[in-house]
Amino acid sequence: MIAKKVTMRSQRKSSMADLIEYLTDEQNQEGPESLVGYMTDDQGKSSRVGDVTITNCHATTAMWAAAEMRAVQALNTRAVSDKTYHMIVSFREGEQPTYDQLKQIEARLCAALGFAEHQRISVAHHDTDNLHLHIAINKIHPRSLNLHEPYYDHRTRSKVCAELEIEFNLERDNHQAQKNGAEANAANMTARTGIGSLLMWIQQTCKAELEQAASWQEFNAVLRANDLKIRQRANGFVFVARDGTMCKASSVSRKLSMPALLARLGPMPALEQGQTESVQQELPARSYARALAGFRIDTSKLYADYLAERADFRDRKTQDRAEAKLLRNQRIEQAKRKAKLQRAAVKLVGRGLAARIAYMTIRATLKAEIDRAAQAYAKERDAIQQRYPLRSWMDWLKVRSRYAQAQAALKSCERVHVRTLVSTRALEHRVNQQEWSR
Repeated sequence: MIAKKVTMRSQRKSSMADLIEYLTDEQNQEGPESLVGYMTDDQGKSSRVGDVTITNCHATTAMWAAAEMRAVQALNTRAVSDKTYHMIVSFREGEQPTYDQLKQIEARLCAALGFAEHQRISVAHHDTDNLHLHIAINKIHPRSLNLHEPYYDHRTRSKVCAELEIEFNLERDNHQAQKNGAEANAANMTARTGIGSLLMWIQQTCKAELEQAASWQEFNAVLRANDLKIRQRANGFVFVARDGTMCKASSVSRKLSMPALLARLGPMPALEQGQTESVQQELPARSYARALAGFRIDTSKLYADYLAERADFRDRKTQDRAEAKLLRNQRIEQAKRKAKLQRAAVKLVGRGLAARIAYMTIRATLKAEIDRAAQAYAKERDAIQQRYPLRSWMDWLKVRSRYAQAQAALKSCERVHVRTLVSTRALEHRVNQQEWSR
């Protein structure tokens, strides 16, 4: 059993509705209603959703519980960090804890993290080979309205998971962290995009040499050989690649942090800081590029096509959005001009009850026209988004692969058709020859 915290990509996504929009990555609804689309499954995939548990809320449905949690979050105006804690508890393939066991597991984890009195919604999902439990927790306490942020929560989760595995006779997992936070984020980025990170590249290429350097001269020689620079940034060192990509030195290894390097190599020479000058103009043996990880063949041509398509789609999307916006503005301006002429005509007729009714009708018609223009614009924006999707590298490869397979199947059908046609004509030719010979 593994319990993992899902971090938000930005602080803007700290509300309950934003959490669910982040999870689905397909819904554009505002408000807590989007919560139901993922938790209680309004997307037509009812087979994936199991038991729904609502804790410390007056509401009895996920829809109203989401609204209640968002209302509590709105009462805290001081917090600027995320107000929602999203946790996923995943079980080994084949493990199917009962509903009561899932409730106990959820309660124990939340209590250990300090969320025993906080509002939360948990849902069991069966859409993968591993049963997993999504827990959305309101970090704002419902009575004190204080934000609670667990301290070293990964250690707490690991400890409680180890205890629960023994208590419920589940398969044991290794809960000792193998990577620090930066390494885990770099691995996630590589897995999602297929692009190797600078941090992982340094660890695989020159980490040992940097750790073994006995002086700043040797240290900078290793950096030059790998086309890297070291700079001081804030209270630490960062490594900088040729293309400007940076990563923290301490994230590569604790032995490469600023205190460790200064203690081992002494003060950094002024000339070497920032690597602005180099005494020896030697070519680097290696150089980091946003290389594609996990491929045994050269994918540079494919990656160039991918970047070109992204740039083309981005330009087309911008142009089509501008045209759609212009059309919306033209419709609104036309409706306003029409309403202005109608009001002028009513003014010429006179005043009284009839005039007031006419003005109200004109105003309602104008509002309806503006709403229709806005709805048409929103619908067109959605269509544009569907026409020009900005896929990740891995998603693009999947689409390209399916397209290539379809093209290959079509060509195969064409070849079969040609062979059949040739065979048919050859047979007809032989029959004709036999007829003539008779």
